[in-house]
Amino acid sequence: MFDLRPVKFNVSATYTHTQTRHLLQADWPTAIDNYYRSKRVSLISRDNLMLSARATHNLSASTLYEVGVSYNSRASKQYDPDFKDNWRSYTDSAANAAIGYTGFINHWAGPVAYSVIQGFNILNENAPNKRRIILITKFSRRFI
Repeated sequence: MFDLRPVKFNVSATYTHTQTRHLLQADWPTAIDNYYRSKRVSLISRDNLMLSARATHNLSASTLYEVGVSYNSRASKQYDPDFKDNWRSYTDSAANAAIGYTGFINHWAGPVAYSVIQGFNILNENAPNKRRIILITKFSRRFI
């Protein structure tokens, strides 16, 4: 708080950044699908930012007014742990082979999944992430 009589300013901010494995790929039943490819499970990065400011002006001992503004931003990104934002390489057999993931059926199709029981497949350890980058950004402003 900054007290510049007769006006007081209050400023606050919070920021968080988290990076986790994609839970839908690490929890039942997809955890079984990804049993051999745990190092290729997608990563998710999340950023949250909140800023706010408030000014209080004392006109007299019994009269005041306040003006406030706040800003909130939330962003989330899902990506491959090896290729990061280079989504064109996710299913590219040449790019995957260059970092040690082999066995692709053709240039754009990953290795065949393992079949444990008829219709119950487990993804090959070299199977690429097929999801594209998902970027969600939400902005909000509030004036008081």
